[in-house]
Amino acid sequence: MQSRTWPVTSALVHYGSRLCLIWACMVTPGMAATDPDITQLESLIASGKNQPAMELASQLQATHEGEPAFDFLFGLAALSVGQYHIAIFALERVTLADPTNPRAKLELARAYFLIGEYQAAEPLFQEVMAMEPPESVKQNIQFFLTDIGLRRNEFLSKTNAYVGLHAGYDSNINSATSITGFQLGGLQLKLRDESRAIEDGFVELKAGANHLQPVNLNHNYFIGSQFSSRTNLFKNYDLAQLTLSGGIQLYTDYGRWRLPLQMNTMWLDGKSYQSLASITSELGTANERSEDAWYLQYAQANFPDTAYRDYSMTVLGWNQQLLLAGNLPHTLQFGAYLAQDRPFSAVGAAASERIYLGVSIGAEWRWGSPYSVEAALQWQNSQYTLVQPLFNQMRNDLFGHFELTWHDQINKKWAWDLHTELSQNRSSLPLYTYDRWQVTSGITLSY
Repeated sequence: MQSRTWPVTSALVHYGSRLCLIWACMVTPGMAATDPDITQLESLIASGKNQPAMELASQLQATHEGEPAFDFLFGLAALSVGQYHIAIFALERVTLADPTNPRAKLELARAYFLIGEYQAAEPLFQEVMAMEPPESVKQNIQFFLTDIGLRRNEFLSKTNAYVGLHAGYDSNINSATSITGFQLGGLQLKLRDESRAIEDGFVELKAGANHLQPVNLNHNYFIGSQFSSRTNLFKNYDLAQLTLSGGIQLYTDYGRWRLPLQMNTMWLDGKSYQSLASITSELGTANERSEDAWYLQYAQANFPDTAYRDYSMTVLGWNQQLLLAGNLPHTLQFGAYLAQDRPFSAVGAAASERIYLGVSIGAEWRWGSPYSVEAALQWQNSQYTLVQPLFNQMRNDLFGHFELTWHDQINKKWAWDLHTELSQNRSSLPLYTYDRWQVTSGITLSY
């Protein structure tokens, strides 16, 4: 499970909105309201009528701007409707007129926090804490200060790397059918052995590195690389992959926005087999118990030796992660996606577009350090849009995939895992129906 530091902000915004209830949503001492318009504005804010309060404050701005009582209420109204910069201008005037006003400083600190100006917000929160506010206000301020501290750590650049060695068994290294032949017209055709399912043991090497470079507390760059090489013990069909990725990540009022770019190259038996390049736009939102992400991806796949198979792909998807209640961080993950492949070729079966819909569910259970179990289930329906010329029939595939992993974090650097997965593809064309089962075990060194 990835770090959950950034979603804290959403929860703190909720806690911050409660400050108005905890520390009496009224004009503070020294700013007594005698004007009936100001009294009406105060009443609207106290009753939670935020939009009417902002509309009235905007009407009164021309005649009352600069009056501490009005500016304070104007700032509260602007905060309540999300107009943070207006709130800052109004509350700054109040604190300049009365530097000892704790409530104005607190609301100004909250406004700075909500626009990401943490260096300005932190000292104001600390000043209010030093004024000994009510205990409930102290607790809420501490939430803000804790989050600012977490974000300061996020501002530090981070680099991590790993290398792992695994061994295992694969019942179908080439994801091929197990049938011996098929009927084509009046002919019975027999498949060659290399076109049917091949089982073998294997050894796999995995390595990778990632670097995060913050620009400020709301903006960072990330780059990464992953390499894997699977060597079968007795058969060919050795696979190697190299993935390079990079992009930007922004924290905005709407959530976390990411723009990753990725390039993947695959080699089969030492020869270049496929390259895939993609760009993804992802918007994520979160609260203290869940994270949601919507993404749109465009990719292109190229096959150096079989260019007629080249295609582009567009994917629209959604993922959700739920943190379950309890002392240990058990999680559930859900996902759904809709995609379309568009081939570049206009000849034969390769000219068929593919539309597919997929859903997934996953879970992670932790039984205290160092053990955890992860499970994932995926289902996908693929529909080809053209009749397959060889069979004179439309192709439709139903694909299912299940994974189960036992993870033992031996210490901070070393981990051991046992992993198994089962895949099934059921096709309207028997030639593309297959089963595949894999089991692996190995160690990983992280640093």
